[in-house]
Amino acid sequence: FSSDSPNALYEKASKLCLDHPKVQDMLGEPIKVYGEESRRGRRNRVSHLYYQDENGRKGIRIQFYLQGMRNRGVAQLDAREDSSGTLQTRFLLVNVEDFLRNTIIVQDNR
Repeated sequence: FSSDSPNALYEKASKLCLDHPKVQDMLGEPIKVYGEESRRGRRNRVSHLYYQDENGRKGIRIQFYLQGMRNRGVAQLDAREDSSGTLQTRFLLVNVEDFLRNTIIVQDNR
């Protein structure tokens, strides 16, 4: 995979989420990370959307899911090209699906 492919970004982002103490605390370990479910019941498709900002730089939005012992969460990653053309993470958030709808900021470079 290229380091800018959706799967490569998903791999990096899922590791960051799994290593984050607040994510571990809110979701409860062990934590499973998975993508969208296909018709065959497999959950390995990473939901992503390419876009272009107002300055013409390319970006990508990725969404995947986390399931822990206590709660579930939806992770959202946004990466955008820098001046050299490589994708840099703008933010990585986990929205916890509890009654408070907590948001954990894993990384924010906006």
